[in-house]
Amino acid sequence: MKPMNPYIKNLNRIEFLITLACTGRCKHCSEGDHDGCHTAIDADAAASLVTKVAENYNIQSLMTFGGEPMLHPETVYAIHRAARDAGIPKRQLITNGFFSRDERKIRTAAEMLIQSHETYIRPLPTLPDAWADGSYTGLAARG
Repeated sequence: MKPMNPYIKNLNRIEFLITLACTGRCKHCSEGDHDGCHTAIDADAAASLVTKVAENYNIQSLMTFGGEPMLHPETVYAIHRAARDAGIPKRQLITNGFFSRDERKIRTAAEMLIQSHETYIRPLPTLPDAWADGSYTGLAARG
């Protein structure tokens, strides 16, 4: 492998902040209020970057997070597919799990996550202040 930058020698992890937009409204959030944030990073550019960096460094893990990254699922999928195709063994998604009330959209997102071979999904352990009550149940996949 030939490093892209001679000053970066031990790069083994890539992290992407997908968006600052969030469904939470958590008082403890260090990011603050992002009501005007609705955009995400460019999916194609990010996926291309994953491919190029993985060709030049021994990348062992990749993480996507936000705001709420699943507000832009196509971006998350593109990045994780590129990581899978590049042979990055550990692929993580940090999400609060609350990106839609539409059951069809949630099922589609779960299926696409499975297809992109996420190896680790980490739901945040607290309920956002925007939720009056609620619960979280696991997601299981076969095969």
